[in-house]
Amino acid sequence: MGKKIRGLKDTYLDIKAKITGDKIVIIKMQVLNLEGFEKRILYDAAKAYSIQLDSGADYTLLNPVIGLTITDFEMFSGLDKIISRFLLREKDYLIDYPISDIELVLVELPKFEKDISELVTLTDKWLYFLKSANYLDTVPEKMAEIPEI
Repeated sequence: MGKKIRGLKDTYLDIKAKITGDKIVIIKMQVLNLEGFEKRILYDAAKAYSIQLDSGADYTLLNPVIGLTITDFEMFSGLDKIISRFLLREKDYLIDYPISDIELVLVELPKFEKDISELVTLTDKWLYFLKSANYLDTVPEKMAEIPEI
């Protein structure tokens, strides 16, 4: 795990959205690795899952939740992946839980090192934009084909 910072006031951006198939996605962007941040990621996803039902409602009405967290620091220094996905799994036999209704997706921007000339996929372009937006005066031509950017 990356270095923790204690005692700073945390400022963050959280967005809740529905995507295809009624999946709920909680998107958070975090600049500092504050103490307890890992718990907040899990708490927010679990809360978004649990508040879907009114008292007495059928559990089959629950929609999956994806907690997408984009960090400007490394959370997993021993892992070279930029995007990590976490689901519930049996500890000893590594068997997946029968449903995967809560998924945590973590994107560590410092691990993304492609130059603009190396961008191929839509994911590459978004990661480049998220990591470089602070330094860009205009949208690069290679990325202008994505209207959302």
